[in-house]
Amino acid sequence: MVQYARVERKSAPLSSEFSREFVERRFGGKESADLIYSLLPVYSRGPRKGTVKGFIHWQKVTVGGWHHDRVLIPGTHNVYISLSFEAIDHGGFFERSHHPSELPADGEQSWSARIHRAMTEIINRAKSHDYSRRYA
Repeated sequence: MVQYARVERKSAPLSSEFSREFVERRFGGKESADLIYSLLPVYSRGPRKGTVKGFIHWQKVTVGGWHHDRVLIPGTHNVYISLSFEAIDHGGFFERSHHPSELPADGEQSWSARIHRAMTEIINRAKSHDYSRRYA
């Protein structure tokens, strides 16, 4: 008998305090979180005026087992930032890997450059694609 993993897909707005702490934990500390938040667009009017636009998405595995073609262990997986509420949109910036072989050789400077490139790409993609059409 095969045991399948139970996976929950979750999202939270980046403007929440929870998201700020989650970004710090998953993307390399307070300095990386500050850089990410400084590069994201901000609401200019309405009830969220002055808060950061965007969402953080992740998968939470509650019961380990097979999921598609691999085995997942319980915990949080596939954390990424996106300007879209839809978790299916993979135009986001994925979390920093904790595996030493996947870290860049020049460390923090390279990671900061990668953050700049990724946030710029996310913002440009959002400008070129009108997400509001999906909800019309």
